[in-house]
Amino acid sequence: MKCDKCNQEIKEDSKFCSYCGTKVEVKRKEPDYDLIMKNLSSIGQELRVLRAFIASNLKLTKEYKKFLDSDKCKKVLLDYKGEMSKAGF
Repeated sequence: MKCDKCNQEIKEDSKFCSYCGTKVEVKRKEPDYDLIMKNLSSIGQELRVLRAFIASNLKLTKEYKKFLDSDKCKKVLLDYKGEMSKAGF
């Protein structure tokens, strides 16, 4: 990284420039909002498809509750939660 005042190369973890003594301001990296919105949009679409699939293929009775309580459904949801955590959500 470079010092904002003297433009000399300094260490990434520096608190002060070793050349001119200027305090180094920590600049936070801005989140990639376009990527976040794209991911959220994709997730929303996947959830709409999943909801439509469930509604069209399962009776909203005991079969629906039985599916939601099933180990298979719980595993899918836990896997999805894990992938979301890896993606930073």
